[in-house]
Amino acid sequence: MRANPLEVFMKHVRVWRTLGFAILLSSMPLAEAATNNESWIFNGVTTNWAGGDLIVGLSGTNNSLQILNTGIVNNVSNGVIGSEASANANWAEVKNTGSVWTVDILTIGNNGYNNTLTLSDGGYINSSYGYIGYGASASGNVVLVTGSDSWWQLGRLHISTAGSGNRLRIRDSGWVTADHIVYGDSSAAGNEVWVSGADSQLSANGDLNAMYAAASHNRLIVSEGALL
Repeated sequence: MRANPLEVFMKHVRVWRTLGFAILLSSMPLAEAATNNESWIFNGVTTNWAGGDLIVGLSGTNNSLQILNTGIVNNVSNGVIGSEASANANWAEVKNTGSVWTVDILTIGNNGYNNTLTLSDGGYINSSYGYIGYGASASGNVVLVTGSDSWWQLGRLHISTAGSGNRLRIRDSGWVTADHIVYGDSSAAGNEVWVSGADSQLSANGDLNAMYAAASHNRLIVSEGALL
């Protein structure tokens, strides 16, 4: 039987490439239960995620999502990288100019640890809300925005609601812009925001609330011509 050209399976890897039309996918975790090492790649194709959550690593490890080369993923609900407390080392990447992920609420480390989101080389994310380290067990989660025209644009950003050791890194002309930014909420401790390099920018159109009274040992660094 002739293989379906829409799907290429290579040992836990699913690749969608440009075929000149949009793909409609229903709600599902990218890695269900304790699944490990699952990779989803959207390469130059528009994907409409139908009305549900897009989860990279429900409770497993080393699951990944890549949006590349003008790939577009639209999902109208939640995007989560590292959902449950056991979910670690899961990662997502939006890379190249014209690559876009639009999502209502995007969480890097809901309860999981050491999960990563990278925007590079002009990748773009638009979300209503963003959380880097949400639950108390969410630690060591990282967002990196690097390279000219790489941009995370959102309404409200919470950098570590209750976890520890979570990091936002903006460098080499990357941008993160939000209407409101809260950093070091609740009992969050040991988190870091570092903005470096000319034209790199972290900006709040409204409020920027840093270091709540209950939070401790959080750092905000702006260096090498970056803007805040």
